[in-house]
Amino acid sequence: MALTICPDCEGKVSQSAKACPHCGCPMFAMTVEQTGKDWKIVMIVAGVMMGVGFVALPILRLLGVSGNEWPWILSVAVLVLGFRLSYFAPIGSLWPPG
Repeated sequence: MALTICPDCEGKVSQSAKACPHCGCPMFAMTVEQTGKDWKIVMIVAGVMMGVGFVALPILRLLGVSGNEWPWILSVAVLVLGFRLSYFAPIGSLWPPG
């Protein structure tokens, strides 16, 4: 059985113990929420979308594509959606799971 350190008295405590035998401090298992991973993926997707939008706009301007053609509109839409995702993903990561 693995041992861990009590945060209050720094005594050695079994990981299966519900409380420290030395000081009685309750021991809680530290678990990582699965939802945090999902929101990190959303942030990565948002970053990629913003990158594509930022790169596409100058390239389209150099190619002479006007502002009312579909590639221009699509790149602006991708850029705006990337900004929206990057804004709402941190808020969503704070939302309680379930």
